[in-house]
Formats: sequence, C-alpha cells, structure tokens
Amino acid sequence: MELKRRPVGLVIHTAIHAAVTAVLVAPFVPAWPLLLPPLAVAHYLIDWWKVTASPARGPASLGFFLADQALHLAVLGLASLRFGKRLAA
Repeated sequence: MELKRRPVGLVIHTAIHAAVTAVLVAPFVPAWPLLLPPLAVAHYLIDWWKVTASPARGPASLGFFLADQALHLAVLGLASLRFGKRLAA
C-alpha cells in the first residue's frame, strides 16, 4: 500500500491491473480495447481516492477499504452490463 501512495506506484499498480484484465477479458469480450482505458482510469481514480482520503490504520481504514472494493466491483458490474456477452442462448 505504501508504494501506491506515490504517483508512480499508483500508475504501476494500475498498469498491472490493466494488463491482467486484458489477458482475462480479451478471449470473451471482442471490444476489450475499448473497455480497458475506462477501467484503468476508474481503477486509478478509485485507488487515488482511497490512498489520499483513508487513514493508514485504524477502524476508519476498514471502511475505506470496503468502499474501495465496492466501487471496483460496481465499475466491473457496469462494464459487464455494457460490454459483456450473454453466456446462455
């Protein structure tokens, strides 16, 4: 988490997430090149908010962690609604 508090660390973290997302999503979502930039930007902004607003320790940090995870899941849910394929015919 400490590395993410630096801008370069947050960019590296976001790039790793984007690369893993590309590998996992590309076989299933033909429009993945359109999906990746907004997901990466959203991931960066959510994590930036968390590392700048959240205390490093204590009970409040758990609340920020849970909100961070909920936002990440919401973004992925919206992306799957927009770009996802139907799995059943």
